[in-house]
Amino acid sequence: MRELVKPYIEKSIPKNLLNRLDESEIYVNPTGNFVIGGPDGDSGLTGRKIII
Repeated sequence: MRELVKPYIEKSIPKNLLNRLDESEIYVNPTGNFVIGGPDGDSGLTGRKIII
């Protein structure tokens, strides 16, 4: 998996921040699938919706 993801990380993050990429762990969406999307998913506030 590392060989698949590493080129995209190297293109996206500045080189001065990648000095320890080889010894770092890479997490790709560790929470799983996004099942609920849109305003029903998460607005960041408890009890609120994005669309009123």
